[in-house]
Amino acid sequence: MDWSQVTALTIPEGNVKQVSVNGVVLWRKSLLPSGYTQLEYIESTGTQRIEPNISGNARWVITAQANLIKGNSQVLISSTGSGESGTWYGESTNSRVWGAGGTALSDIPPTTKTTADLTFNNSGITGTIGGISVVRNITSKNSIWSIFASTSQSYPFIGKLFEATVYQNDEIVRKLIPAKRDSDNVLGMYDTVTGQFFTNAGTGEFIAGPRFVEYIEFDGNSWIDTGFTQQTCRIEFGVEFINHNNATQFMGFHVSNTGFWGIARKGAKEFHPNVQKAYPYQYNDVIINFDATNTTAPVLTLTIGDATSSPVVGSTVNPKTTYVMGGVKYGSNINYNNFMKVHYNRIYNANNELIQDLRPCLDGNNVACMYDMVTGTYFYNQGTGQFITGDIV
Repeated sequence: MDWSQVTALTIPEGNVKQVSVNGVVLWRKSLLPSGYTQLEYIESTGTQRIEPNISGNARWVITAQANLIKGNSQVLISSTGSGESGTWYGESTNSRVWGAGGTALSDIPPTTKTTADLTFNNSGITGTIGGISVVRNITSKNSIWSIFASTSQSYPFIGKLFEATVYQNDEIVRKLIPAKRDSDNVLGMYDTVTGQFFTNAGTGEFIAGPRFVEYIEFDGNSWIDTGFTQQTCRIEFGVEFINHNNATQFMGFHVSNTGFWGIARKGAKEFHPNVQKAYPYQYNDVIINFDATNTTAPVLTLTIGDATSSPVVGSTVNPKTTYVMGGVKYGSNINYNNFMKVHYNRIYNANNELIQDLRPCLDGNNVACMYDMVTGTYFYNQGTGQFITGDIV
């Protein structure tokens, strides 16, 4: 097929736009029907709960992240009115760990996004939390299940719920997705099995997680300091410059005495350093490899699409500088501000571990920002301009 002749594509009803981490526009079947917006999570402050209208023996596969308060036990899922048995709970009085039915797992930090796969039946509790085995000889009572607290609101859980799937007799009976009902902006968990929307059975209101967008656009006066200190690393991002003037625009580190380290759009038709084959006013996947092992002669290599620069050797490393999106930090000032669209930004450390994964989004208050999938942290515009967002994905 000659794609150059295609002027429009009709997307089948029920599909939504999705952009891959390398910027490729895809389409996927929507998890939710029209009238609902999928969220990354919903967050409880301690007074909310969800009752998904199921009872009895069950297997739960659930992903959550706790914001634990020292000294308070917190129930994430419970099948009893008191919350004393048949539960996966957050914290005992003297330790801040995940556990199940009274068994604590000290190896799982509670503020880490964690997935549990637990089976509750008349023989006890078995399964894993964060990959660690759990065996607990405690009987699960045959009463209604509740999320975020027991049905009597005992031991309320304070934290984020990302998803939950419930099995009974080896069949999925609930697949719960965090969502917002568009007609009244009420938050809850949408069940894709039954089509029910379970809202807050407690008091107060849930906090909405982010809605992801295709990109955020920097307007030349907006920027984000990621807080990442210059060190051996690999930085990957998708970028498209949108301003055609000849001024240098930059994204990366500042290094004393040697200039700037990162990617620059220098002039109208090239990237710098030494990558002239990739046109800056179209979408590009960029990889910055920075080797700071030798602090007196750090090496930077830049890859844009299929083009790779020759290694550039500098004279020093300044670990006090941080990685800035939308410009470069020089003292307390931001120079060489960018007019560009950023689709994603990932940072790997020297051990090839993903330590920051920034995605463009709208937060629960509809403010454009970047959301870190690793730590669950929002990064907001620190400049005087404003972010423009792409389509919700």
